[in-house]
Amino acid sequence: MSNGQSISKEKIDRNVSKAKKNYIENFRDQHSYLFCERTKRSDLPLERSHIISVKECQESGRSELAWCQNNLELLTRAEHLKVEALSKANREIWYWCRFEGMSFEQFLKEYKI
Repeated sequence: MSNGQSISKEKIDRNVSKAKKNYIENFRDQHSYLFCERTKRSDLPLERSHIISVKECQESGRSELAWCQNNLELLTRAEHLKVEALSKANREIWYWCRFEGMSFEQFLKEYKI
């Protein structure tokens, strides 16, 4: 993913902000309205959640992953906290499971989390 060049914090922040905005726009275009990707609720505040945190992306030399659309989810606070509670290793696994089309419930069951 990375070519080994250092990316400034300002550029990372700018790209993450743009990615979150684009994620919301694409989600709205696809579904006509915003809702939690897991619970389907639209009556609660929503958050754009990173599966693999921006900090982890930077520290592991994968800064580009911080603004990757596949690393974002639109969730209620309660669902976002479930991601936050996962270990780094389980967040990596969830990222790939979600990329392959697995639901969060399937992921939790299959990996006995």
